[in-house]
Amino acid sequence: MLSSKLTEVFNTLPSEAQQMLVEKHLAGLLDLMPKEKSKKVLAAATRLQRKFNDAPKLDLRSKRKEITSLLDELTRDAKISFIKERSNRDELLSEVVHSLVSWLNDIWSIVYEYNVNFLLAHTCLLFVADALAQLSESSSLGGCKCSVMNLPVDFTLRDKHGKIVKRFSVMGPQNLDRILLWIWRDLFVSLFAKGTEREKKKVPDFLEDIEALLGVHALERLLYGGRPSEPSCCLRLLGTKYIGEDESEEEDEEDEEYEDEDEEDDYIDGDHSCEDDDSDYDADGSDRCTCNFHASYWSEHLNKERIPLRVCVEKRLFSIFEVTPSLGIYNTLLNISHNALEIEMRISRLLSKIAGDTADNLVAALDIHIANHETASIASLLKSHSYLLRPRDAVTLQVAVAMLADSEYRSRSLAILEKELEDCIRAIYASVHTCFSHIEDDANKKDLLELLKLPIAAASRKERVQQWAERVITATNGPMHPMAFAAMMMGLPMMPGTEDGDDADMLNYVDLDRNDPDLDDLREEYRPELKGIFEGWTQLGQTMKGGPVILAKLYVKAIEMMPWLRGSDVVTEMTNRLRDRPNKSHVLDALVNLSTFAKMQRKKLSLARGEQRRNKPQTASSPAAGRASGSPSSTSTPSFPLPPTATHPTPTAANIASFGIPLANGAPQPPFRFPPIPGGMEDVD
Repeated sequence: MLSSKLTEVFNTLPSEAQQMLVEKHLAGLLDLMPKEKSKKVLAAATRLQRKFNDAPKLDLRSKRKEITSLLDELTRDAKISFIKERSNRDELLSEVVHSLVSWLNDIWSIVYEYNVNFLLAHTCLLFVADALAQLSESSSLGGCKCSVMNLPVDFTLRDKHGKIVKRFSVMGPQNLDRILLWIWRDLFVSLFAKGTEREKKKVPDFLEDIEALLGVHALERLLYGGRPSEPSCCLRLLGTKYIGEDESEEEDEEDEEYEDEDEEDDYIDGDHSCEDDDSDYDADGSDRCTCNFHASYWSEHLNKERIPLRVCVEKRLFSIFEVTPSLGIYNTLLNISHNALEIEMRISRLLSKIAGDTADNLVAALDIHIANHETASIASLLKSHSYLLRPRDAVTLQVAVAMLADSEYRSRSLAILEKELEDCIRAIYASVHTCFSHIEDDANKKDLLELLKLPIAAASRKERVQQWAERVITATNGPMHPMAFAAMMMGLPMMPGTEDGDDADMLNYVDLDRNDPDLDDLREEYRPELKGIFEGWTQLGQTMKGGPVILAKLYVKAIEMMPWLRGSDVVTEMTNRLRDRPNKSHVLDALVNLSTFAKMQRKKLSLARGEQRRNKPQTASSPAAGRASGSPSSTSTPSFPLPPTATHPTPTAANIASFGIPLANGAPQPPFRFPPIPGGMEDVD
């Protein structure tokens, strides 16, 4: 019919073109129609006019001007208060928050009760979220930001008749996104219920705007009305632990107040996933599902619109996962999906294709397989793409190796452990060599071997150690230029290339913002976390079956590569020299950790040699008895010539078998941080 075709065309027109069509073409048709029909059309228009007469007016331009002026006044007040020692800061901050919060009820009413201006309301919510972000950034101007971050905000959502629909009580403007996401969810379900097809097609763009402003995890919270995400039944069935699971649910219950019995059932503990067929939902709400996908005041018709919203969020999250996969998004998809098994199969197929594309993809794939205890997939990924892993990915690799150690891939895990430990000592050696560039000179190496033969308490040894350290250390720069020093005191970073020598490694630049991911590559190059990586691998080696033998072999290689590790006083002198260089703190930490590891291995070697001395006379006095009884004590310590008495004997490959180190009971669990082990490096003086 012509009417349906006209409606279809009309919905595709811009608002200006729609207005022009009504004024120039459709309005004139009323004069040509029969008088009775014309009156019906006019009466319908009049009814709509009366309906929307009381609708709130969303004046975004005026609100933006008001908030901008308040933020400018806040900045101006901070400058004046520095001189006059009086400030209206608290009043201005409260006024900004009050102005934004009081506007939210009008935004909610226009979309939920009047079902119009969805695009304008969405734009207003984006402005409020952006203004709150600016307020959080500028809250430290003129004073401590704690007063702002702990500012209580109470908000009551009322309908057009003044009845209370919901109450919120949050602490600080940084938590107002809870209210924004609640209103956004009502906007979306109202749009799907009453909006035009043209408006519904804009929902993916709306979700992208929310993601850009509040982060990807806000999309999941949007489905729960701003509440923190929770593990769903699909994760419990898989036996995985959701990384966002914490006590935030209890905090959320304490922060929220509900209006009488209408709101008491709005937030109930338990599984929040529900079936999409609405079989347990009736019109009067007596059997209404109480999961967090619903609001208690929704009608049956409106409640059904949560399903297309969840589908749109799931599509958006999966599109994000295809580009930047992560364990968090994976858990979110399982959490919100109606068919978790299908989502998991899709993700498995996707990971098999993209896991080897980038290092981030590989880490995400490993994290997901670790969470699902899929050792075969972990071993396959490490065999094919382990070369992509970076030093910053050491924790993920350590967890993967710990999981492989408790499977049929134990030999593979031991090989990785040995390789990573050797890479660690090479990296530490290279870092130390940059600070002590003359340590490999033939004269200095010869002098080191001679002073190590001296008694450790001898005064001549102490003097020679100091002289040796002075010769091998890398020369530092001269005094800092006055302008460069002033710039550093003002907080300006030192740009690379402005200085020469050892200290020109971007002092303070990579540490300007430790949370900036854009500096991860520079930080990894100039501030490698050598201590944490090496400590993680050594602690893992102490818990794995066969790991202590690898650690003992590593000590032999470390002594061959860095003979100065044999002298604790030599290492102490080197660390004292590094303490005068703040930009070499990462080298200092790594060197101290390596020295502690060497002390621990020497202690174990000393205990093994002592046990060998005690067992050797017994074996010599009654060799026949030992052979007859088959006692393992007679063969627990192999017979090899004891090294000559020295301050710190150098172990050989033959000594490694004498390390009688008890293994931990059971296989190590895959923690993200390995706890200190009693009797380990922390217990060595």
